[in-house]
Amino acid sequence: MDRWLFTASGETSRKARRPAGHLTTVKAMSSTLISDDLVARYSAGPSTAKVNQAKSLRKDVEEALGYEYQVFLQGSYRNSTGVADLNDVDIVALSTTVHSTVGRGPALYPVTWDETFERVEERLDASPRFSGLVSRGDKCVKVDTDLAVDVVPAVYRHDPALDPIEVFSFREGTRRDNYPRNHWQNGVTKNDEHHTDGAFKPTVRMFKRWARNVLSDPKLAPSFYIECAVHHVPDDQFSSDLALSFIGVGLHIIGDITRSDVVMSVAGDKDILVAAEWDPDKFEQFQRELAVSVMTAGKVLRATTSTEANRLWREAFGE
Repeated sequence: MDRWLFTASGETSRKARRPAGHLTTVKAMSSTLISDDLVARYSAGPSTAKVNQAKSLRKDVEEALGYEYQVFLQGSYRNSTGVADLNDVDIVALSTTVHSTVGRGPALYPVTWDETFERVEERLDASPRFSGLVSRGDKCVKVDTDLAVDVVPAVYRHDPALDPIEVFSFREGTRRDNYPRNHWQNGVTKNDEHHTDGAFKPTVRMFKRWARNVLSDPKLAPSFYIECAVHHVPDDQFSSDLALSFIGVGLHIIGDITRSDVVMSVAGDKDILVAAEWDPDKFEQFQRELAVSVMTAGKVLRATTSTEANRLWREAFGE
């Protein structure tokens, strides 16, 4: 496997694609020498108790804001792609009485973004559940509970039931489109309907765990971009054997994506591999660091004992 990943100098090759049928060879091999609990350790999401806590907070926010808002989870908790100790939850507060004027006539209920945020802040602070815990962030209203809650005020474009919605950054002074429901649905489709055997989401979690453990600089690969890169990988690179899935998906990311390629977001609304998003220089550094770990993980397939396989697997994840 190594000869397809690296040149003689040890750098990942940018010229040669992996040979056709290589993944089939990898999938035919066995990774069963790795302890199941060790594979599960790196692919685990938040506990059922934490997920239920996030859902309960969403319900509390919905009750505090009232019938004029659609309130739903977004991000890693909603998408089931967060690592086990994920300790923050994003909740969208979509006003059903305000829509954007972008590309349209006058708004039904025109207010400033400052007023939009104030309304959410005031209603949350008036709730006994959240009183005294509310502050304003750049793109959200922060609520200081056991799980850090970011409530994201939003307005709709055409229909409150459909994406895009619009959110606002005070630091940047600009609005932007957001597609949280499309992102969620496309992730469900990739995981459950497109023959990844339920492997897409746990594979995303493995790559996020790897990035947190191993990357020299976490800013090289924010979790959103990691999820998009994994989503971009063809379905047949995934495996219900999650160790093989990590290797196969990793091989594709480091060997079959170049800086000139188009890598769409999970929602399908934009190319993330551009300077304004995931800068290609940072992406290539991410690839170089990932290649070392994928090579190490690949050696697991040739391990002759469980002790050796487990050691290599831990090493691949920086432990």
